[in-house]
Parts: sequence; C-alpha cells; structure tokens
Amino acid sequence: MKQHFLPQSYLREFCNAESKLFTLDIDLLKFKRKVFPELKTTAEVCRSKDFYTIKGDFKTQFQHLNGLDPLFLEKKFQEYEREYPKIIAKIKSRQPDLPLQEAELFMYAIIDIKIRNPYFRETAVESKKETVIDTLFDSYRTELAKLELTDPRQIIRKDVMLEEMDKMKEKIMTDEDFGRKTHLSSLVSRQMETKNVQHKISQHLLQFEWRVLYSHNDFFTTDNPGVSIDPTNRPQNTKFTDEFFFFMPLTPHLCLVISSKTPDKAYRVDAANKQIYYADAPKQMIHKINELHGFHVTKYIFSNNQRLIDIIAQKINLTAGL
Repeated sequence: MKQHFLPQSYLREFCNAESKLFTLDIDLLKFKRKVFPELKTTAEVCRSKDFYTIKGDFKTQFQHLNGLDPLFLEKKFQEYEREYPKIIAKIKSRQPDLPLQEAELFMYAIIDIKIRNPYFRETAVESKKETVIDTLFDSYRTELAKLELTDPRQIIRKDVMLEEMDKMKEKIMTDEDFGRKTHLSSLVSRQMETKNVQHKISQHLLQFEWRVLYSHNDFFTTDNPGVSIDPTNRPQNTKFTDEFFFFMPLTPHLCLVISSKTPDKAYRVDAANKQIYYADAPKQMIHKINELHGFHVTKYIFSNNQRLIDIIAQKINLTAGL
C-alpha cells in the first residue's frame, strides 16, 4: 500500500489551478543531470510503499506493537489530516485567532509532519544506529560484569548470556530494516502516550507569537517542510528549545514564523483562543525563508507557479555547475 509521508492535505495548498504541482527532482543532481520542472499530482509524490505499515515481523521485536492494526499509524495521522484544510482556510482568510483546540491540533500536525518524515527517519534514527546499539549493549555488558558469581553454573550462564547478547547485537546491526522498524516503534509509542513529544512541543510553541507572513505567491515548499534557525544562525531540521526561529510555508502566499524571542503576551493556558498576527513579508525575508528550505530536502521541491520553479531550477543548476 502506498502511503504519503507528507499529507496530501498539505501538498494541495501548493497546487496550481489545474490541481498540479510544479516539481523539481533534486535526485537528478546525483547523476550530474540538470533539474527541470515537471508537473505532478499530489498522489504521485511524497509516498512510499508500506512506509507506516506495522508488519508481523515487527511485532516479534517490539512487544507494544502486538495486537495493533497494521494501519494504526495511518488512522492516527488522519485524525489531524482531515481537519488541517479547515484550519488553513481560516488562516488564509486572515482570521485573527483560532479556537485553542484547533490551534493545538494545527501545531501538533506541523510537528508530527516533521517527526514522521523520512528525513527524520534517516538522520535521527538510521544514522545513529551504530551509536545507539553500541551504547545499549555496552550498558548490558557492564551490568553483567558487575555480578560477582561463585556458583559454576551461574558463571556458565553468564557466559552464555554474553554470547547470546553478542549474537543479538550482530543481528540488529545487520538488519537493513532497522531504521524503519525503530522509527515506527517510536511513532507508535508516542501515539500511545497521553502527552507525547509532539504534544509537548506544540504546547511549548503556543507560548510564542504566531506570525503569518504574506507574499505574492513567492513561497515554495519541499518534501520536508519547516526549518529552525539556532542561535548561531545555522538551519536545523527540528529545534524548538532555547533560542530559535521556526519557519513553515503554509501556502505559496503564507508562511508561519515562530520565534522564542517573541512571547505571546495575549496567550494564557486557559484561554479560549490563540491569536495570530499577520504581516507582509519583505522580499529579503522571502528569499531567506526559501533559501533555508534547501538544506533539508530529501527529493522534491514544490511550487504552484512556473516562474518561481524556473528561477529555483536555474539557481540549483548554476550552483551545481551544470
């Protein structure tokens, strides 16, 4: 089953009048080929076979997956995906605030889109595989080494356990599906928690001003939308602690900006609404936001207009020397 890792409800906001996306496939650069615009439907992009499906062999390694519907995560995602267009419609009409429940769901959706993305799977899970496994098994071996055993049968049992541990470590290290299994396991675990990390981050971001910048159809997006800037001005895929600026393109006209430096003075935990502030985006700011979204692309860049996608393609090809 083909599953979208970037919701179609998000992608549709960047479609043209014919419900198509102008796309650039940056994978072409790997083959020393120029990128060029192609028209695609939302159904054709940002999807992968069984990307979130919980398969039977997963359940033997992760006990908390037992008894779950294989499409458990898909159904959880739909809880906010079906509400997302209604909330965006209010923001597009420049509604001055959102009911707090909708604001919470909206921010939860944005954070979840970041965490469920393949870029996150690759950089936060797969790339750290060796370090995580080494740390885990080294701690097990350390604890076993602390046991002072005198009974020969216990000593033999300890040696057997160490040997079995090494075999298990080898098996996991050579498992090509480790990243997907671990990512899905963590996504399910978070969905089962009353207050998961997505919820905590979204609650944290409610405390700051939500400013929506307006452009004349000049924002593009990617298959991994949303970028944070840390105190050293470096772009980060996900950073919502300490000092940060977070940018999230919502439509070709609108981009959400949240900064830790601007607390929302109107916000209260028991408030009925979350205020939204609107402002025109200076050209320099538009350029900067678009530029920042080039750092964490997996495969695709999207726009709803030929003019902008042509400009992006020219810049990419020129930078690549093509």
